[in-house]
Amino acid sequence: MDSIERVYRTDLKLLRYFLAVAEELHFGKAAVRLNMSQPPLSIHIKELEAQLGTMLFIRHSRSVALTHAGKVLMEETRNLLAATNQALARVEQIGRGERGRIELGIVGTALWGRIKTNTA
Repeated sequence: MDSIERVYRTDLKLLRYFLAVAEELHFGKAAVRLNMSQPPLSIHIKELEAQLGTMLFIRHSRSVALTHAGKVLMEETRNLLAATNQALARVEQIGRGERGRIELGIVGTALWGRIKTNTA
């Protein structure tokens, strides 16, 4: 039986929000770091959890901890965001002409002889 690969449509912004909360282990501190208020941040994290169908954080009255899924997502998100930044920086460099390659085509022996033209 073939397995069907699921296509996820998660915004990178949600992953950045998740990473901030995962690193701070505090919604308020993560909100300050992201320059936003805490209620929308909580809503975005709940949205991400709903998209993935799993809890990423264990929420207590005074603390937050990562679930196993949250720990895995934190590591994967760090890798994904680093790779994304590298790819975008490379494209910027290519766009500015700082990076890339030039391909030249040369016609070899055809230029050594005379070119005959029909003049009528």
